[in-house]
Amino acid sequence: MIGMWLFAVFWCTVSFAVLSQTLKASTPWGWLLFAVGMTLPGVVILLWLIATHYQRWRVGRITLVASPDVVTCGEKLHLRLELARTDLGPRDVRFKLELQESDEGWRTVQTLEHLGQLHPGVPWVNGAITLPADAKPSQRGWRWRVVAVLEGFRLATAECIVTVKRAPVVAQASPAAVTLDIAPAASVPNGAAADARAPAGAQETAPGTWCWSQTYGLLKVVGGVLLLLSGFWLWHTLRGTWPELLALRHDASLRVVGALLFQVPFWAAGMAVAMVGLGLLSAQFRATAQVGSVTVTVHALGRTWITMPVNASDIELLQPAPSLVNNGKVLSYALAARTATGVVTLPMKSDSAAELLPQARWLAAVLGRDGLRFDPVVMSADEPRFAMFDRVQPLDQWQQLSGLGRTLKRLMTVCMGLGILGFVLQFLGAGLLR
Repeated sequence: MIGMWLFAVFWCTVSFAVLSQTLKASTPWGWLLFAVGMTLPGVVILLWLIATHYQRWRVGRITLVASPDVVTCGEKLHLRLELARTDLGPRDVRFKLELQESDEGWRTVQTLEHLGQLHPGVPWVNGAITLPADAKPSQRGWRWRVVAVLEGFRLATAECIVTVKRAPVVAQASPAAVTLDIAPAASVPNGAAADARAPAGAQETAPGTWCWSQTYGLLKVVGGVLLLLSGFWLWHTLRGTWPELLALRHDASLRVVGALLFQVPFWAAGMAVAMVGLGLLSAQFRATAQVGSVTVTVHALGRTWITMPVNASDIELLQPAPSLVNNGKVLSYALAARTATGVVTLPMKSDSAAELLPQARWLAAVLGRDGLRFDPVVMSADEPRFAMFDRVQPLDQWQQLSGLGRTLKRLMTVCMGLGILGFVLQFLGAGLLR
C-alpha cells in the first residue's frame, strides 16, 4: 500500500507539472489531450487509495483465520472472520476461496464461495468451504487464497493463504512392472567411475554414497541464444547511451538527463536476459544417493537454488517420464520416483524407456530398498510433480525464490518508472511546451 501511495504521488506530481506547462504554453489540442490523459492514472489510483482507507477506517481491524492452514483435497476448510466492532450487523459476509496462478501477477482461475451472516452485537462470522477431491494442490506458481468481503465495504477485505495438499494415493503399477533385486552396487575406489548400470559420470565419493550430475543440451542452446541476443541488445543500448553521457559533461539539461533515464529500462531488460542466458548455460542437475535417501539439487550461476530430498521408504515406484518432448514426440526419457504426494524426476536419462531399467536396478541397490518396483510404461507428462509443501526445506527455498522474484520485479518496475520520468524530462526539455 505504501508503494501505491508513493507511485500515485510521483505520477500525479509529474503529470500535473506537464499539464501546467501545457496550459501555460497554449500548445495544440493534441498535446493538451496527451497531458490530460497522463493525469488520469494517478488520479484514479489516488481516489482508489482514499476510498480504501476510508472503508478500512469505518470497518476497523478485521482478521481472517483459516483452520487448518494446511488442508488436504476433499476436506472442509473452516473460516472465521473476527472484527473489532460489533455495530456493523446485520450484514452479509462473502467468503471466497480462490485458486490463483502466477502470471505477471496473481490471476484467479477458480473460485469457491460461502455466504455468511454477521449478526448485530457479534464481532465474528463463521463459514466453511469444502475443497473438491480433485482440487489443484499448492505448488510453485499456484496458490489458494481466502478472501472475506463485508457487504457495503467491498474495499475493506481480509485475506489469508492456505496450503492445499494432494490426497495421498497409492501408485498403480501396470502388469508389466517388475520387482528390482538389490544386488549390491559395485563399490569402487573413491573417485573412480561407477559400474555400467550407474548413470554416466556417477562416482562413489564415500562408502555407499554416490554422486552424479546431468546437463541438458537444449538448455545450453537456449541460454547461448539468449546471451547472444542480450549482447546485441546491450551493445545497441550502449551506442545510444554513450553520446548522452559525453554530452552530460557539458550540458546537464533536462533533455540530456531525460535521455539517459529513458535508457534505464533498456539496460535492465538486456541485463535480465543476459542473466537468464547465463543461468541456463550453467544449469546443472545433481543427485546424491545413499542408503535410505536420494537428494536432487539444481545448480546455476554458481549456487544451489533447489534441494529436493526424498526418503527411500517414500518411493512407491520407479517409472520412465518424458524428459524432452517435441510436437508430442518424446525424444528422451528420465527416471522418475513416484511417491504418495507427487513425483521427483531424477537426473538419470536415456533415449528409450527400456534402457532405464538397469539404472533403476542400480538405484534400488544403492538405496537399499528391497521390493522396489519398476514400471516400464511411460508416465503421463501431466503427472503431478514434486509436492514441495510436504517438506519444509523445499518450501523455504521456494519462498526464498519467490521473494527474489518479487525483488527483481520491483527493480524492473523502478527502472520502468525511471524510463517514464526520462521520457517526461525529454518532453519538457525539447521545447515543445514553450
